[in-house]
Amino acid sequence: MYIPLLINSIGLSLFDPQSLVINLLDRRGNVIRTQTNTPIPVDPADVFVGILSDQQSGFGPLSAVSLPDQDNSVIVEPLDAQTMPDMTTVLENFDIIVLDDFTTDRLSLDQLRALQVWVNRGGRLIVVGGAPWQRTLSALPPGLLPVVVNGTSTLQAGTHLLPISGPEVGNVGQNKVTTTVQEPITVSTTTSGQGDSGSEPGKFNGQSSASASETILASGSIPLIVQARRGQGYIYYLAFDPAQEALNGWSGARTLWKELLLRALGDQLLLSHSTSRYSNDIGQLIQRVRMFNLLPPGASPDPWMLILLLLSYIIVLGSVNILIARRLKRSIWSWHIILSSIVIFTLLCYGLAFYQREASISINSISLMQLSQDGSSAYSTTYASVFVPNQGDYQVHIPGKGLAQLIPDVFYQHDADFSDEERSLAIIPGQHQTNVNLSGASMWNSHAILTEQDRPTHGGIISHLVVRDGKLTGTITNTLNSSLSDAYVLIPRSFARIGHIAAGQTLQVNLPFSSATSDSDMALADQLARNSGLPTPYIPHANGSPPQTDLQRHLAILSVLSRVVEYDFTACNECGMRTIEHMLVAPFASETAISPSNSIDPLLVDGTPASFIGWAEQPLDTSSDMTINSFEPAGLHETLVQAPLTLKLSSPQNLSSNFISGQVIDVQGNDLQSEFPGVYTMSTGHITFEFALPNSADRRFSSLTIMEPANLMAMLGPGMGRVTDESQHARLYNWSKGAWESISLSQNTFTTQNTGAYIGQGERILVQFTNQRTSLGTVVFGKPSLTLKGEA
Repeated sequence: MYIPLLINSIGLSLFDPQSLVINLLDRRGNVIRTQTNTPIPVDPADVFVGILSDQQSGFGPLSAVSLPDQDNSVIVEPLDAQTMPDMTTVLENFDIIVLDDFTTDRLSLDQLRALQVWVNRGGRLIVVGGAPWQRTLSALPPGLLPVVVNGTSTLQAGTHLLPISGPEVGNVGQNKVTTTVQEPITVSTTTSGQGDSGSEPGKFNGQSSASASETILASGSIPLIVQARRGQGYIYYLAFDPAQEALNGWSGARTLWKELLLRALGDQLLLSHSTSRYSNDIGQLIQRVRMFNLLPPGASPDPWMLILLLLSYIIVLGSVNILIARRLKRSIWSWHIILSSIVIFTLLCYGLAFYQREASISINSISLMQLSQDGSSAYSTTYASVFVPNQGDYQVHIPGKGLAQLIPDVFYQHDADFSDEERSLAIIPGQHQTNVNLSGASMWNSHAILTEQDRPTHGGIISHLVVRDGKLTGTITNTLNSSLSDAYVLIPRSFARIGHIAAGQTLQVNLPFSSATSDSDMALADQLARNSGLPTPYIPHANGSPPQTDLQRHLAILSVLSRVVEYDFTACNECGMRTIEHMLVAPFASETAISPSNSIDPLLVDGTPASFIGWAEQPLDTSSDMTINSFEPAGLHETLVQAPLTLKLSSPQNLSSNFISGQVIDVQGNDLQSEFPGVYTMSTGHITFEFALPNSADRRFSSLTIMEPANLMAMLGPGMGRVTDESQHARLYNWSKGAWESISLSQNTFTTQNTGAYIGQGERILVQFTNQRTSLGTVVFGKPSLTLKGEA
């Protein structure tokens, strides 16, 4: 059983449960046993690793890894077939999951499906081959295995396993660790060029991007470490078992694990303690509160029906009664009319009250559905507002397996305060449904329920699109069971409006990419609002004017999902935060939120060249099937569909920064931190970025351009410098010479025509920023971006 808790990391005890009281009940509801427990949360800055292994020994070097921030540590949690979660929401507590020497066929289909959705949503999975590869890897679905394993071989003593990123970018030389294995080890072998891409979107001219599958360490023709992109996450295949005895005592074992963690988690390991994480901090609560405020309030009874009934009663007892008595000239009929009217109108009042009671019960919801790569499943987050007119006990039935959480009304109703009433609830999960029991619910009150579910889907969004001369051409097919309206294709900094696409329809498109502003840093949600003639930021409820049309409501929801929000409530005054998946770009109560020009927009699916968003016109999830006390209430139900798209380039020789993403693969130095996504500070040391180019044969480039974000001056304080200063160097790795070369970022840009020297094995480009002088204080720099121009 899983209990969703919002654990705060910034000192607001309001959100931290002091203890949990767990009661074991029998079928009659009697308490059999009671246990009180105090939850001990994992620090958000620590790395939480789940280990699926039949042999739990051998992971000491992983636990002992020294992270860039010495105050953080690696927390290892053993898992097995009984404790492995079968819901994506629960798996999202882990930063990395390692599958090593484990009998995988003991996992259920729900567990494997949840693992696959977790990776698609940004999880990092390490799968280990080696001698027991058949027991570990054979039962995995193709989407969780980036290679086809066909046997085993032996690595002889003296084989290099470090550094895993190619040239000397790691900590090997300074730590004086042994880079080679000291005795023979067994490795699994793979079929060259094989492996399932998991129906990976984000392909260019029919070829998967290098980020989809990349060999980062090999011994001859044997891939030893393979990195594969799956949706927003990564899978790492290791041909050898790092927990085996031969490597467990090797001096380079900790360095091997550290380089793997750096490559897998990158920026996450560099986040400062002052930076709030979206996934487990108050920022997440703020965004959820804003979503609930977008839902229409519960409707109070229509007074006109009661007034009309009262007037009719008065007219019958007065004018009608007198008129009938006079015409019949029998006064006794007056008493008959009075008694009959009392009975009739009493029954009408009871009937009207019952009708108003049933009609006033409502459930309004907003669902966010993110489709998987192949369209077989979706991760659904539903914000539901349950309105009940009378005080009493209510049971809300939510179809489908998932987690449900009640948000206290103190956060979204200004006249509410904390009371025991909000805690008088029971959440009863089941295999196919979840019931939320509201005991003693107050009169005319709304209750906010958040549910998260893994849901199977039938169909998806299939695209055959080409970018040519600034236009989007090709076809988009909607194979879902619902038509979609207000649909867009989004790419970094621009969009193309699709409009309406019916269920089963293949739409031919030939549309220009639009940008509603010359400001490249404007969020896509603001661009869409401005393109529709609305003010930005478009948050209508903040001005007391709710949206008037479906389009306005849709754009308001997108605005809340993607922009800096400010919200006042008891525990937090004016918390300005940008709600980005997995983290925030601004620390708590920050004065300025900075969005580097190369940062990922929240409406985009990370790791894909383009994203599709649209609003379902027919139900796609179970939010509209929710019931209250077995009654199906009325209400408004909105469902936003988000899906990754396949996108091709008409000229594969020209690769803009929109289609080449860089990742951190090495850091070294003092106080190197990421204050915002894509914005770094350090005193001394270096940080290395890797850019993996899309795979394509027969390709020649005439120029290579490295750019650093130009909008970082807002962060510069006293004692800070830029990497353009003479003491801070930007460097490119020259693969031909096997050495780093300093480059000058004039106007934040460097261009060279000698592209062949800097594109190395696996079509990788390495960029490094260094600072060797402490006298100038802290330097600030942004994640570089890369553009390649092809030969004519």
